[in-house]
Amino acid sequence: MKKQKKQRKNKKISVLLFGCILFLAVVLGGACLLVSFFPTGYRIEDRTAQMEKVEKEEGDTVLGWLRVEGTNIDMALIYRDTNTDLHKLDYDFAWSYPKTETLQNRAIFSSHNVLNVSSNPLMESESFRRFEPLPAFLYKEFAEKNQLIQYTVGGKNYLYQIFSVSMVEESEIDYDHDSFEKDILSNYIKKAKEESYYDYDLDVNENDSLLTLVTCTRFFGATDDYALKIEARKVRENEKAKKVKLRVKSNYDMVEERMKEGDNHATA
Repeated sequence: MKKQKKQRKNKKISVLLFGCILFLAVVLGGACLLVSFFPTGYRIEDRTAQMEKVEKEEGDTVLGWLRVEGTNIDMALIYRDTNTDLHKLDYDFAWSYPKTETLQNRAIFSSHNVLNVSSNPLMESESFRRFEPLPAFLYKEFAEKNQLIQYTVGGKNYLYQIFSVSMVEESEIDYDHDSFEKDILSNYIKKAKEESYYDYDLDVNENDSLLTLVTCTRFFGATDDYALKIEARKVRENEKAKKVKLRVKSNYDMVEERMKEGDNHATA
């Protein structure tokens, strides 16, 4: 009798252990599956409801939504026309001159940078609004760690991967087009890679969809007309987003020199 009870007890323990092992296997397997699709740890979060809410409350044409990894950028993308006073709007946003309401092969958005205009920019601050966090990409360690952008447009959430970080004369930036012919896009990509301070180990070609983010910096002084420009390309269908290696290029020397001689965390 005692032997039978002991056998039943051992059987229950075995079943319980098997159940625990099976549960752990499912949980860990699910985690591994998530990591296989999102090996960077970055998660897409739907922003279509937020788009509708902002459009209803603010009365602006909301083109999409933007989230940038490693920053507090999580904002509406609005259409800018001649009747839009960008300084009076009291919510955080970025804007586009083209009315880009569907996925194009080159979307471009700008936003203000008021609080992070130093030649030694801060990587983060609770006071940052709009595009103030973007100068953090001038630090290699930050750029290496944060490479993904979520762009919501046309009712869908897309993931983009950064392939170029640069500062260029604002007059050189094409703010007026959200799509290019393939030959023009190919040249655009080549130029963006040449201008970049980092060489990203990421293939980009004329069949990709690009996303351009632009803001002012005053990195080279209060009167400079340079803008910070970040280029990203959409993660391709059936492609897994993963962090890529990046190498600092020789044109980064001017950035390092300016950081050594410049002011510390100046604001406007």
